[in-house]
Formats: sequence, structure tokens, C-alpha cells
Amino acid sequence: MTRLSESTTMPDRMHLDRPAALIDGTEVSWDGLLPMLSEIAGESALAEVVLDRAVARAFENAGLVLTQELVDQERSLVLGSLVASGNESVSLDELRISRGLGPVRFDRVLRRTAMLRMLVQPMVVVTDDLIKDRFDIVHGETVTFRVMTVRDRAIVEKIWHDMAARTGTLGRLEFAAQAVIHSTDVTAQQGGLMLRVSPSDPAYPEVIRNAIATTTPGTISQVLALGDGQYALVWVEETYPPDGVQFEAVRNELKRELVLRQERVHMDAMVRQLTAGVVVQPLDPSLAWSWNGVHDR
Repeated sequence: MTRLSESTTMPDRMHLDRPAALIDGTEVSWDGLLPMLSEIAGESALAEVVLDRAVARAFENAGLVLTQELVDQERSLVLGSLVASGNESVSLDELRISRGLGPVRFDRVLRRTAMLRMLVQPMVVVTDDLIKDRFDIVHGETVTFRVMTVRDRAIVEKIWHDMAARTGTLGRLEFAAQAVIHSTDVTAQQGGLMLRVSPSDPAYPEVIRNAIATTTPGTISQVLALGDGQYALVWVEETYPPDGVQFEAVRNELKRELVLRQERVHMDAMVRQLTAGVVVQPLDPSLAWSWNGVHDR
């Protein structure tokens, strides 16, 4: 393994005594440019420095060593995420440009993320049960249904009473119309439509998952109590059987997905923990304007 030091990966420091640019052959000095840069993006840049230092300190205190191999793995994960999201046509360079990740910043992001990933490894636990649950969500039975959430119990009970005997296409259309009018759910404008949801998916309330698993397609559920004074109705449109993929064929892929997901959750939590209470005092007036405009609200 090649141990990585910051000095071997960062480009030469910029020379403030040299011109920053030429406009029609006329020099633009850093003295004139830096205040504007600080006002435009100073807060974001300083926040990243805060995070870089906090992560590096925690990494050093943990006695860990950053290697080039780990940084290369982070680069590979970025490329892998492009493929997984269906953006194979987008190159890494295009992604970097769209996110403002030039050579210096991109290198810092890779290093910082690699360190965070190492720091959270003791917190990552993926059991066989978690893998099987994920398999059921991705490859098991799914249901297309409509849902409406309503705060007024009298309204939801009236809708149920009016629709309890309705089935098929007419019932589905009526449910969709009622969802547009009454539902507080984000799907209201789509008539409450939810496509191919697994009854095993914990992203949805248990009462909804139970309803879509037990309600006959083409009919309405009973009134469901969601808590917090909200009620729901579900109209099941269609159920789909498992896709036939065998568990062992995708076990490692699912495990890797769960590991990455847990890592991200713990990394985000660690970022919040490491930066909480950090005292930042911008001394430059332009930088202070940018920083205080965000953090003094």
C-alpha cells in the first residue's frame, strides 16, 4: 500500500504575486479578484476547509493511514454510481464540471470521503436478515396502488362509505378523483398513484404495507389510522409476482448496496458530529460577509 500525504497530491500553491488573469492583455491581480471570489463562494470554501480539518484530525486520532488505493476506490465508487443511476453517458469530467469539482477540490473530496469511510467502518453491520429483507424489496412481490391521506376522519369515512361497494375501473377512477380533491399526500395530483411498491419496504408505514398486501386488487381498503391525526385509504390496482431472480445470484450485490448505504448514513452523522461546535472567525471582510450571511441567520 502507498501511504498518501497531502503534499504529494496537491498542486503547487498559487502565487499571489503573479497576475490571476489577463483581459485583453491587461493584468488582473489577485488583490482585485480575491474579495469578489470570497463574497461569491467564500462560505462554501471555508466550510469545506472546516470539514477537511475536522475529518483529518479525527482520522489522525484514530491512528488510521490514508493510502492511494483508498482514494482510488473512492474514484471508482463515483464512476460506479454514474452507471448505477443510468448515467453511463456522463463522463467523470462532465460530472466534476457540473458540480464545480476542479482538480484541487475533487482531490480533497476524494481524500475526505475515503477517510470518513474508514472512520465509520466499525459502525457498519449488515446481517443476513437485512440482505434477505432487501432481496424481498427489490425482487419480491410488488403492488401498484393508489393512496390518499386525509386529516378529517368524517371525510375519509364518507369516501370509504361511498366507495366500499365499487370495484374495477370505475372505482379506480373515482378513487383517483377523490385523491386529487382531498389527499394531503404528495401523490395527490397523480390521483395517489404509487407504482410497483414492495409490501416489505420499510420506507412506507406498516399500516400501508399491510393494506396493500391484503387488499384485493380492484377494491378499497378499510380506513387506516396513520397517527398524528391522519387517516388513509388505499386502492389496490395490481399485484406482481416475484421476478424470479435467485437470492444467491444477487446476494453479494445486495450486501454491497447495504454496506454503502449504511456507510453514507454514518458518514453524514459523523460530519455533523465533527463540525458541531467548531468556532469559525473569518478575519477577511469579504469572507466574513459571505460566512456570516449564512451562519448568522
